[in-house]
Amino acid sequence: MRLLYSLAFYLLVPAVLLRLAYRSLREPRYRETPGERFGFCRPINERGLVWVHAVSAGETNAAAPLVRRLLDAGYPVMITTMTPTGRERVHALFGDRVFHAWAPYDLPGSVARFLRRVQPACLVIIDTELWPNRSEERR
Repeated sequence: MRLLYSLAFYLLVPAVLLRLAYRSLREPRYRETPGERFGFCRPINERGLVWVHAVSAGETNAAAPLVRRLLDAGYPVMITTMTPTGRERVHALFGDRVFHAWAPYDLPGSVARFLRRVQPACLVIIDTELWPNRSEERR
């Protein structure tokens, strides 16, 4: 099943990129660091890094108490989002206290590349999004 899911996602990448390009015409912030969506984020070398995935601003707000506790306990935190509003909310709430990146698309290569560069100790997904490749690669 995962193979079929991955194949379908790979086949849809051109449509996803066209949609992203179209959205960026109205919202230029979607153009920021597009490589991150394919796992090309800056390497992070922090032991015990907690990866928190919050899709947009609402999920980021919901994650804020958890992230504050993690930071207060001394854990480094990486927050990934899918939308510019989520990204802005991360910066407004935490500034430079956390790392931020666009969430990688749920393609095996993108997720594996992201994990090699970030090497999180654990993943916390806010809300009930299901990403089979992200879950499988994280094992």
